[in-house]
Amino acid sequence: MEIINKIYTSAIVINDAGKSLWQLKDASYPFWPNRWATFGGGVKNGETPLECMIREFGVETGIPIKDFTLFCEKDFSDESILENKILRTGRIYYYSARISETDARKIKITEGKDYDFFDRWQLRRLKAQNSIVPYQHEVVENFLTV
Repeated sequence: MEIINKIYTSAIVINDAGKSLWQLKDASYPFWPNRWATFGGGVKNGETPLECMIREFGVETGIPIKDFTLFCEKDFSDESILENKILRTGRIYYYSARISETDARKIKITEGKDYDFFDRWQLRRLKAQNSIVPYQHEVVENFLTV
């Protein structure tokens, strides 16, 4: 089994209605395929987590948000569904930001198969249906109740 230990970032982006932005991973994604996940990605060498968050969100959505604020950081571990298993471990830096309705309508995803905004009750339904990345849901749920 391959093991990847890395630092990652995750975006908690809230629209004017107080809903959080999620990306639906496609069937080929090795970690949590066909599940709702936050936007983000792995920190590159020489890059800070904040620089990574700004880069990843811009690349994945086409929206250049620069004013992310660190909400929390958490250790995590998950395993791919590939035939040759990959164990991914590390730390995720969760950043929050707001997005206007005007910018939200301009989102053009470059990764995954869809995106949507959900309130906390919708997120709880997705969790009950096993349709959302559980460790990300937990953090966003905490964020939305603060």
